[in-house]
Amino acid sequence: MIIKSEIDRAQQHQEFGELLAQLGQASTSQIEATLSKREQVEPESELTPEIVNQFQQLLQNKSSSIETKD
Repeated sequence: MIIKSEIDRAQQHQEFGELLAQLGQASTSQIEATLSKREQVEPESELTPEIVNQFQQLLQNKSSSIETKD
């Protein structure tokens, strides 16, 4: 017997997949333009400078690897 919430979850997953297919994929320049418009805020107090630096490095590394693929 399938529980209704499992059916709802499967339907939501399918609809999300369809939405992603409709939206397509943004180019690197579109992503950069959108990110440049975001509001810059101070990190939460739980985030130490070390964690923030590690996260920024991860983003930079990921961005570099994506740029080489475009």
